[in-house]
Amino acid sequence: MEASGKFRRPIATEIVPTPVFWRAEEYHQQYLPKRGRSHRRI
Repeated sequence: MEASGKFRRPIATEIVPTPVFWRAEEYHQQYLPKRGRSHRRI
């Protein structure tokens, strides 16, 4: 991404493995579709 020249400043996000993955509760899964909404903007 930096090589593309799209951003003025360097990307500074560090990506590291997580020791534990906590899956969200079922009511959080597919939140928008369950409420008749889309994640896409029109």
